[in-house]
Amino acid sequence: MVGRLTLHARAKINLHLRVLGRLPGGYHALETVYHSVDLADTLAFERSSGGVSIACDNPTIPTDARNLVAQAASAFFMFTGIAGGLRASITKRIPAGAGLGGGSADAAATFVALNRLYATHYPLAVLERLGATVGADVPFCIRGGAAWGAGIGTALTPLRPAPDVRALIVNPGIHIDTAWAYRALQAPPLVRSPGVGRTPSEAGAAILRAWRGGDPVTVNSFQHPVFEAHAAVRAVRDRLRDHGAAAMMTGSGSTVFGVFNDDDALDEARVAMGDQPFVVVTSLTDRGVVDAPYT
Repeated sequence: MVGRLTLHARAKINLHLRVLGRLPGGYHALETVYHSVDLADTLAFERSSGGVSIACDNPTIPTDARNLVAQAASAFFMFTGIAGGLRASITKRIPAGAGLGGGSADAAATFVALNRLYATHYPLAVLERLGATVGADVPFCIRGGAAWGAGIGTALTPLRPAPDVRALIVNPGIHIDTAWAYRALQAPPLVRSPGVGRTPSEAGAAILRAWRGGDPVTVNSFQHPVFEAHAAVRAVRDRLRDHGAAAMMTGSGSTVFGVFNDDDALDEARVAMGDQPFVVVTSLTDRGVVDAPYT
């Protein structure tokens, strides 16, 4: 068993996100296309004799049981019966409450780390099932790359990633609570999760091709309620489009990403969006959790 390791936990964007309705028990059925991007938090992990302790360089991030790292560790130790512990140190680069899955990515890295630190050698499918007990985006963040997500987002069909695509990610400094976003959506009730109307691999591949071509016809069901409540988020989307991007909000917001066919246009947009609190050029990538260092 290794005693310590450092991992990068990559963010995700949603190239398509349609909420189909509200399920019994409060969950929502949806269809989405996830894709990893190379924006990442860095987490250093170390085995300990017991308990879970977390340090983070961002003072706004809770380091107690509310942190998904702690919840992932608790789920792992409960599942395995291992009477172990974990020390984790988080360097945050992914904005919180931004629709980029930062907390879910950190939880995914925790499952991967514990699997290695305690030499349990579980396949990814087992880690993904554990991840689903912590959050709907965690299984994808463990898998990484690109995937069609159905059900509550945890039924994943792998897609061929598009690592050749670059994007400009912009966050206007607004924190969107996911629970609020779902309430604002007022999705209709469903008796059960609907069947998939299209073959996931075909539908997801078509969406990826459209983004590569710069002419996507995709939706994000959360855009309307978020834009209604936060005009600044809509303004970011509109400004990116004015610079020639195919642009859309990711997740439940408030981050907007823009994909450009022209690198010069992307660079011009990056400069123009410099008045925003968070602006970063990123690339779509084929992995979610990676060893440090990476390039």
